[in-house]
Amino acid sequence: RVPAIAVFGIVLTLAGSAVAIGTSGVQLQGDLLALAGGVLAAAYMVVGRRERQGWDTVPYLARVYLTAAILLALGIVATGQTFIPPRTEDWWVFVALAVIPTGIGHSLYNYVLRHLPAYVVATTITGEPIGASILAYVVLGESPPTRALIAAPFILGGIVLVGLSSRRRIPAP
Repeated sequence: RVPAIAVFGIVLTLAGSAVAIGTSGVQLQGDLLALAGGVLAAAYMVVGRRERQGWDTVPYLARVYLTAAILLALGIVATGQTFIPPRTEDWWVFVALAVIPTGIGHSLYNYVLRHLPAYVVATTITGEPIGASILAYVVLGESPPTRALIAAPFILGGIVLVGLSSRRRIPAP
């Protein structure tokens, strides 16, 4: 059961996400791919919430990461790509991606799946583009588009509402 305030929060994040979507060309294509990724991530969280109940964190993550590695390797082989980046300088990017979003972020999401409802965990993912926009501004000097600035308060407000709605439902340790 999802509390009414959480449903409102979810709708708010979806509305904010809709505002942030580009309207044409490559932006629209990228945003639609991100939307598809978000839907798949939410489905992953729902399935993961159920699966996670029977597994401790480390064995569960090992299973998830091994499955992902095998599927990625099959995709690389199927598309004729190489396992080695074309430029040696790109290795640091791959290491950073493995450590920060996967090793820390993804692992934390899977850890909390055992303790929070899947809709709470999945809703927090909608904040990822906001964090990415902040990093792009700080690290690369790229300003987010106006529509993203308008969308951010809706998305963050929805996340807060969903988070607050779950506080009453978390069982004591």
